[in-house]
Amino acid sequence: MKKGFCFILALLCFVPLFTENAWGAPVRKLVVSKTTSQNPSIWFGGVGTNAELTAAVRRFLGACGWFDCVNSAKEADYTLEGKEDGSRFTLYLKMGG
Repeated sequence: MKKGFCFILALLCFVPLFTENAWGAPVRKLVVSKTTSQNPSIWFGGVGTNAELTAAVRRFLGACGWFDCVNSAKEADYTLEGKEDGSRFTLYLKMGG
């Protein structure tokens, strides 16, 4: 009987330590959302002389829906250029035209 009472008392003392808001700190839920009327624009300068890789990246940029592809670096929010070095492929993203 005494062991059962001690167990229940210990349970009542320690359970609040492992529950949410145990220390009295306020729990605040944060919701982040983004709305935009248009996507940012991007200009892709290609990947050196690799026409196949350049076409694949252009197709991806056009299909992903994240950017509006433009024909001039000056009118773009972002510029993207690629470099191929052997088996390595690197993309360089710059903000602004």
